[in-house]
Amino acid sequence: MCVPPELQRLALWPAYCNRWLRRLQLRYVDQKVLACAFGGEVEFLGSRDHPVTLLARSGRDVERYELYECEPASSRRWARRTAFRRVDAVEATPVAGMGLHKFVTTNRSDDRRYFVRARAGARVYDSNIVRAKIGSRPTVRQAEILAANRVNPPSFSWPPVGGRGAVSLLLVSDVERDELVSGVYSHGRYWTFPNVARVPFYYHRPSPQLAIEPGRSYEATYLAVDRDGWIAYVDRLRFVGAPR
Repeated sequence: MCVPPELQRLALWPAYCNRWLRRLQLRYVDQKVLACAFGGEVEFLGSRDHPVTLLARSGRDVERYELYECEPASSRRWARRTAFRRVDAVEATPVAGMGLHKFVTTNRSDDRRYFVRARAGARVYDSNIVRAKIGSRPTVRQAEILAANRVNPPSFSWPPVGGRGAVSLLLVSDVERDELVSGVYSHGRYWTFPNVARVPFYYHRPSPQLAIEPGRSYEATYLAVDRDGWIAYVDRLRFVGAPR
């Protein structure tokens, strides 16, 4: 079931005020698999051209990730998951740690839907269904969409994505270590590192609290994800940790 962003934001307020609800929120995040996809001639993840590529985030203790696709004949928006088949030829590969993985397909058309399945022992978690739009709306770079202030901890801001169900994904990486430091899904237009009280999903544990090291180089990557899980555009900026 897809929970409207308005209800997600409403549910975050009591979690922000109550430690027990915060722990419940964390447990929910750990059992959630989130997926989005991109593709086209955009510079991202070390390449300038991509087929349909899925990014998947999961919680802890996941042993295996599997990709499922739906053929064009049954590729309606609300296609049943029983219509999907597992893509054994495409395996998940980790991206900069922190539970983020990618699936690189050979698809360069709009004819398929996907979802990611995560297995943790006897437990199975399925992601949202993602619709490929590489032909009709290839992912593009939009420079200067993402802004950051020069304080420590930094705050980031971006314009509204637009459209019901759209979400912003922001990833902060350590440039020298090539590691993902943190990442959040947000229905808002700003985020202060590393606060997770008012975002529904995130990549790092709320404690011990993360810190930006003064003088160290970081990169923030912003992904605008539409209601179908397709990344419409990306932006990136590098910043140096300011003195505390």
